[in-house]
Amino acid sequence: MDVNIKNTYTNKFGALPLLAQTIRILLVEHDTTSLVSLSSLFEQQNYKVTTVESATMALSLFEEQNSIFDIVIACIPMPEMSISEFAQKLHGHRTTVPIMCKSNYI
Repeated sequence: MDVNIKNTYTNKFGALPLLAQTIRILLVEHDTTSLVSLSSLFEQQNYKVTTVESATMALSLFEEQNSIFDIVIACIPMPEMSISEFAQKLHGHRTTVPIMCKSNYI
């Protein structure tokens, strides 16, 4: 597969699309160790990451600055509310933002 050099950048993992440099992630994770690990992983790939440790903090931040985030990644289960309640409140501010759910449990 040929890679168009003009539309990519290279890091230690190889050539990645330039689009990755502009994606802004709101990462919601109540476990501090996981939050730091995931944030570091995304930042190594040149994503812009904002981290919060609670759903309430995420909703407050999203309400104030919803236009700066391209995707929300949230850990489930959330201690404060269900993921469906979180998603409804988030989409009350902007319905077009994708929400990716992740779990620390298998």
